[in-house]
Parts: sequence; C-alpha cells; structure tokens
Amino acid sequence: MSIRNDDVFDNFEEFESHDTAKKLPVGWLLLFFGLILWGIYYIISFTPGISDWSQEKEFKQSMEVVQKK
Repeated sequence: MSIRNDDVFDNFEEFESHDTAKKLPVGWLLLFFGLILWGIYYIISFTPGISDWSQEKEFKQSMEVVQKK
C-alpha cells in the first residue's frame, strides 16, 4: 500500500488549531468595526440633509474667499 503525497494533506482539520478554529483575527475585526464607524461618520458628515454640507455651498464659500483677495 503506497500513500500518495496529496492524501497526506487532504485532512485540513488536523492542521487547524481547535481553539481558534472559528475566530477571526483581531486585526480583521478592528478593520471591520473601524470601517463601520468610518461609514457612519462619513454619512453624517457629508449628507446634506443631516450636516447641511453640500459641494455647491463649499464651492461658493471658496469663491467668496478668492474674490475677497
């Protein structure tokens, strides 16, 4: 009976640590929750109905500053 090399590596469960089998790495969780918080900040900051910010209003203010010079 000969053992092929690919048969040895077919059982992935033997190589996986059981205490971390279904846990995400901490860095991935920080990135995930950080992106959620950034998304909430972005929506609040740049939605005209919430923050009264608009691109047109920003443009007009910058043009007023340029005209004053």
